[in-house]
Amino acid sequence: MIDHISQAISSNLVLRGAINENERDLYSYGAFLLISNAMTLVTALLIGLVSHRFVETLMFITSFVVLRSFTGGYHSKTFFKCYVYFLGI
Repeated sequence: MIDHISQAISSNLVLRGAINENERDLYSYGAFLLISNAMTLVTALLIGLVSHRFVETLMFITSFVVLRSFTGGYHSKTFFKCYVYFLGI
């Protein structure tokens, strides 16, 4: 679903003349990353809000992002698996 949305965004940018046809894949990938990261962040924050652990959730996300930036980590084969694993943590 996210892939379809990101393809539609990049196609729309091509139709409007904002990007060239040969840049479509790059912008599609960028849109996919933006949407998937935003979706993961919003879901985690909603879980923190519902469970009355919003501050703890913010602290976890901050430390998780910093740690992953420097150490790498596990990479799932699909976005859905990564999404489920992150929310499970």
